[in-house]
Amino acid sequence: MIIRDEQMKALAAHAEANFHLRVLQTLKSDFPESAKEMPEEALAAFVTKCVARARQNGIVVERDVAAFVIFLVCLRMVFRGGEPSWVEELLTRDDLIGGMKVTQMRERGRQEMKAFESRNGARLDG
Repeated sequence: MIIRDEQMKALAAHAEANFHLRVLQTLKSDFPESAKEMPEEALAAFVTKCVARARQNGIVVERDVAAFVIFLVCLRMVFRGGEPSWVEELLTRDDLIGGMKVTQMRERGRQEMKAFESRNGARLDG
């Protein structure tokens, strides 16, 4: 059996659409407050943009791409729609491979949350 280029492209497009849908479902079920911050169409567009951004910066494993998207959605909620400059700095580092970029972002995010909680005397998770 021979699979033609057109068939491979169709399969890839279907797999990509399925991945985006799974990320959206995860956001809605696991992070409902963050997901509610944007209308459905805006959230879907944001996911698409984040997936492309991740891949452009060497984050290609689905698990890491999904973690990156979820991280950015939650970060937007904490920083009220903005994104701290350190995200782009970590994302564009050439000395880190894809998954390590996500790990570094999570660690930096934890540090930022602890600093916020110390400054404001409040917990972000409850």
